[in-house]
Amino acid sequence: MNMNKRFAAAAALVLLAGTADAKTVVMVSVDGMNPEYVTEAAARGINMPNLQRFMREGCYASGVTGVLPTVSWPSATTLMTGVEPARHGVLNNPHFVAPDRNQAGSIYLFASDVKADTLWDAAARSGRVTANVDQLVSVGNPSVRYDIPRFEPFSAATDNHAAIAAAAHPVGLLADLEAKLGPYVGVDFDNPDYDRSRTRFAIEILHRYHPQFLTVHLSGVDVNAHAHAPYSPEAKRAAENIDGLIGELKAAALRDDPDTVVVVVSDHGQIAATRVLNARLAFAEAGLIDVAPLVAGQKARVTGWQADFWGNAVMLKNPADAAVKARVGDLLHRLAADPDNGIVRVLDEAEIRKLGGFPNASFLLEMKDGTVLGSDLVGSRIRELPAPIGFHGELPSNHGMNAAFFIAGKGVKPGRNLGQIDMRQIAPTVAKAIGVKLKDAVQPVLPVFVDDK
Repeated sequence: MNMNKRFAAAAALVLLAGTADAKTVVMVSVDGMNPEYVTEAAARGINMPNLQRFMREGCYASGVTGVLPTVSWPSATTLMTGVEPARHGVLNNPHFVAPDRNQAGSIYLFASDVKADTLWDAAARSGRVTANVDQLVSVGNPSVRYDIPRFEPFSAATDNHAAIAAAAHPVGLLADLEAKLGPYVGVDFDNPDYDRSRTRFAIEILHRYHPQFLTVHLSGVDVNAHAHAPYSPEAKRAAENIDGLIGELKAAALRDDPDTVVVVVSDHGQIAATRVLNARLAFAEAGLIDVAPLVAGQKARVTGWQADFWGNAVMLKNPADAAVKARVGDLLHRLAADPDNGIVRVLDEAEIRKLGGFPNASFLLEMKDGTVLGSDLVGSRIRELPAPIGFHGELPSNHGMNAAFFIAGKGVKPGRNLGQIDMRQIAPTVAKAIGVKLKDAVQPVLPVFVDDK
């Protein structure tokens, strides 16, 4: 064999080896999807053929115990890091605003908010091509080579599409894709095409840029369950729609790389609420929140505060003020003693720390199913809702907060129910599928791979 033929043969072997070793990992996050949308699909009258195929051909959890709080941004960050919110730094959906309590905090949008190693970081360190469509807390992360990030508007005046286009990476990515696909639908849940738009853009990124690790976030179940309650006809239709989109994503990835592994997760579940407890009213009556005299047509305005709610957590303006802490604790326990308020128990600082969330909170309320905490400063302490709504944010031990996990593809065991798992195990498991290591995750990898002993 002459030298040129030897070089050609060697090059062919290298190409063949590269093809044999190829593995794409696609991680799809379905916001607000309880596992029972899939595991009990037939009994609940839901058509979920694609995700039920994962149950036969791959591994799945009957439930995923999430993190505190069971809301999207902290949970999504745990799914990407394998550590709890107190460790990764994304503590709630919005930041806690102090001292001004008259507006909600800005959302944790930026990669700089994350204090732990992410799957994007680990994949990029190893030379993998990474991409993202709408998964949370990616803005400004240099480890995401092709990024169409989630960018929640800071105010109603914010042009969300312009913000996403400006935050997308590399510069001009969104415009380049829109030239072929048409307008991208961002955080516009009045547009029924939002999840299909994200899926179309994710598939185009797969075909055009061949990422080895792609994340995609889909929102329809959460949006419709919030508005109409979980397992409502609207939420079921949203789940069926997403099941179809996952089938399209999986098929597109397998066309590009037959060794693809697809992981489907959710950040939390939802339960139905029929009543609202406005506990802030009790804080105002006790002088812990000062409210300006009401002006017709305007919202109640806070002029000062010593303690206030951040989700189900209670924050003190001065956590070292023992007298205020005692007053707040007494008030919360009095509220909990009245069964009409729907409070199961009041957690103290030590109990909160064990749960790995709200590291600076002084107290936390666990609510009974059916009652959700409200934020009103005027009106009734208890407000009955005209129709059920969906909510989450309760303790991870609440079964209704369970998230979902499904995995299938090259090297994954078929037909295995993992039972109840810890959300922090998912990221190191995905890292193994990619072939990388996370710096901070310490939970064991789930036994989903054929080479597991």
